Amino acid sequence: MTSADQILDALARYCERISEAGHYGVFTWIGDLDAWVRTAAGTLRPGGRLVVVDMHPLAQMLESIDPLFIDFPYADDGPHRCRSSGTYADPSAVISATETVQWAHSVGEITPPSP
Repeated sequence: MTSADQILDALARYCERISEAGHYGVFTWIGDLDAWVRTAAGTLRPGGRLVVVDMHPLAQMLESIDPLFIDFPYADDGPHRCRSSGTYADPSAVISATETVQWAHSVGEITPPSP
């Protein structure tokens, strides 16, 4: 067994035990929510839960509050290429990759319909 096979085998054993998984602040980086949900669900054991915590889409629309400046859509209208000289965690960070691709998703797109 190669080291890659050993890693994949260990990962598969780990994934069989996952009963709850959590994600925070991921939706802006995901273009295909349906594919992401299927993949996330596939890592859970039967009856497992996926807990998602994210910002409200309205918060992602705002560049500034005073003065009010909206620079990002509320709902999905395709990918947006964004340039930044830093990161969301450290705007003053010096980074070589300055372009990201982000998507907007409304609350209706990220919450399941009521049963």
